[in-house]
Amino acid sequence: MDTIKRKLNNQRGASVIYAMFLLIAASVICAVTLSAASTQTRRYEEGRAAEQAILTLQSAARLIEDEVRGTASVIEEIYYYEDASTTQTVLPGASVLLKAALKDAVSAYYDDGSFESSSPLTIEADGFAPVTAEFSLRDGEESPQLTFVLSVQGQEAFMTVQLSAYKTCAFQETTTDDELKRPYSSITTTTLHWNKCTVLKGGLQ
Repeated sequence: MDTIKRKLNNQRGASVIYAMFLLIAASVICAVTLSAASTQTRRYEEGRAAEQAILTLQSAARLIEDEVRGTASVIEEIYYYEDASTTQTVLPGASVLLKAALKDAVSAYYDDGSFESSSPLTIEADGFAPVTAEFSLRDGEESPQLTFVLSVQGQEAFMTVQLSAYKTCAFQETTTDDELKRPYSSITTTTLHWNKCTVLKGGLQ
């Protein structure tokens, strides 16, 4: 009888179960803590990457402004009356980085009234990741608008930069030295004076 009572009062089995319960609870708490820490770390890294992307876009925007604002794009078209031929010269109004792209844009704008880039332009600034720029040139409500939509590869950050210009035109005819003083050519000069730069928006899509 005493043996039976001792077995009934034995708490070792309950202690084992209680210990297992504590172990499981501790494991769950540890897993939740690690998961939260991992999520927090990932969010922090994503936030840093997004912030870096915005800084990169701002650097590219300043580079575009420095390249274009305060310059003038000149289109000189000469028409020859004698053989009805035309030549066109375009001075883009930008330094090396945007020179070729802006020359094509201004020439197409003069001929067709608008331009849309068929392939993105890559802009690289010292110490920053490459920036992709889609750009267009068309008439706005009051003046020609050159618009760059900037993005960083692998990031959802974007920024839109818009440059405005006022336009001037000049026309002149040249004459021969014959008695009739007939014109043999006319020169039309159109100038886009890039005088304003605005960052329209920037952030995350």
